[in-house]
Amino acid sequence: ELAISDVHQAEVLASQRPLLALLFNLMGDKATVDAALTLAQELLAVGLDIFPLSSVDAMPELIGSLSPRGLSLFGRALAVLLAKSAEQTMDGIPAPECVAPDLCASCANNQMLLCMPSLLERIVALLTLRAPPPGLWSHMLAQLPSTQGIVHQWAEESEHGWEQLLEAPAPQMVVLLSPEQVPPGLRELVTTNPALIFPGNTAPGLNLNTGHMQGSLHLAALQTALWSTLQADLLYVLWALMGGKTKQEAQRRLVSLGLLEVLQAMFERLDWTPPALPHHGQHGSGCSCSPQSCLQMQLLRTLQALCEKESNQTSYHRLLLLPMSGRAPSSADVSMDDASCPNGAAAARARSHAAAAAHAASHAHAHTDVDAAADAAGMGDVEAAARRGGAEASKPDSARGSAAGPSLPPHACMHGEGTVGDGASDLCGPSVGPSCLEAAEDSFLHRILKLLLEQPPHSVYLLGLASCVHKWVQASSVSEQQLVARFPGFIDFVLQQLLCEETPPEPQLQVFFDLLAEMLKFNLPLLSLVQAQLASGSSGEQRVRLFIDRLNSHIVDASIFIQCVVLT
Repeated sequence: ELAISDVHQAEVLASQRPLLALLFNLMGDKATVDAALTLAQELLAVGLDIFPLSSVDAMPELIGSLSPRGLSLFGRALAVLLAKSAEQTMDGIPAPECVAPDLCASCANNQMLLCMPSLLERIVALLTLRAPPPGLWSHMLAQLPSTQGIVHQWAEESEHGWEQLLEAPAPQMVVLLSPEQVPPGLRELVTTNPALIFPGNTAPGLNLNTGHMQGSLHLAALQTALWSTLQADLLYVLWALMGGKTKQEAQRRLVSLGLLEVLQAMFERLDWTPPALPHHGQHGSGCSCSPQSCLQMQLLRTLQALCEKESNQTSYHRLLLLPMSGRAPSSADVSMDDASCPNGAAAARARSHAAAAAHAASHAHAHTDVDAAADAAGMGDVEAAARRGGAEASKPDSARGSAAGPSLPPHACMHGEGTVGDGASDLCGPSVGPSCLEAAEDSFLHRILKLLLEQPPHSVYLLGLASCVHKWVQASSVSEQQLVARFPGFIDFVLQQLLCEETPPEPQLQVFFDLLAEMLKFNLPLLSLVQAQLASGSSGEQRVRLFIDRLNSHIVDASIFIQCVVLT
């Protein structure tokens, strides 16, 4: 209460490293985790400095001892800590880059988390669950008034270890609450998302703030909302680790653990219908976020980080071209022994690697069928195929697509100077034909492109999906740029977002200018094609004038686009 009511006092408390270290240790105890987590979140967020995890004695052992329930909650504290690091990198002039072994607190924390046995494996395993693991009910009900001993009833809820990672069924229970019994945080969630918490309640004028109506809180809906936020926190931890100095190693390990398959399964099961028009949502007026949409936005951010590459680094973005028809990973595939058992962590890693390989092979009768399909897309093996992307970036500009003209012949391959069948292309093979220029309808990339084009102008998912495509194209070769450009309606859709009658809200112009820039970079035929498409039709001249006007009036948003056009 003191930390919440007085920011100065909170800053003083946040400067006490022994106190924060104690709170992290208390998160390992089921009896104290709720109170310790609540206070730690406040202090980590308000502290002026980044807390070094090395201040916690035996931190690897602490994380290794956490149950599925414990790690689900512990992930929230890690997310707040890593978010603090991200905030500091955007403030003013950045500090000089640190160099090992003298790492800054942010880089040292990332390196420490990445080196912890079984942490990444267990986070990926938790992301496969549609419902929280057993043991979380007491945490959820602790947020409510202790009515009729309900909280006490679940205080001794049993937990399972990592060897039996299961989903806890939601009890068929309804808690009747008067408006004054609803805590402020939950009241805001209920007020902004009545259909989520009160399914089937059609009574008009629901207003818990003024006490006009008594409500029934369906705990199954509360479970869904809370688990969405906890999974979003776990995804944030992975997103943060795939940045900075730990990017390549984190990407490599997470791909080998089957994270992409987990993201695909989550992408398929979530409802991508945009929430209602902006209201007083989780972030105030004009916000239309819900707990599930926050999970979906973090899913997209994590996918962006997985696709990112620099220079000649590994190109994992190409894995999004593989079919999604394989069996979705289940929690049973990635369950593992408790790290406290002898060799438990090592066995867990081995099983996770095996599970990831099984996910990729399950859609065919034999693993060789998957290899053949991957070979056709230039991906005979995850590591070797992904690394091929680096070769493209190192080629001189003149070698990156030498075809001329406003459009591409159907069978031309824009990867390097080769054509299909001459063996010069990494993506194309003698039996592939023009398919290198088309996104398979069963691929993750195709699903993302299709969903993007279905978004209405005010969709909360519009910019997240566009940013995913931007990161994919940014890492791609010229042939892969053409692959995206050939998706039916894609170029028209991008131009529509830039040429709205009313100036689009921030940062829509920047996102779509950047996307168009990366798609056209070093690709003269595609640049000519977009230019012709912009000027086509009876309103072409007007569209060109509006496009130039948007460039002139939003020069910062369009700066990357201008650079890429000049370079090309």
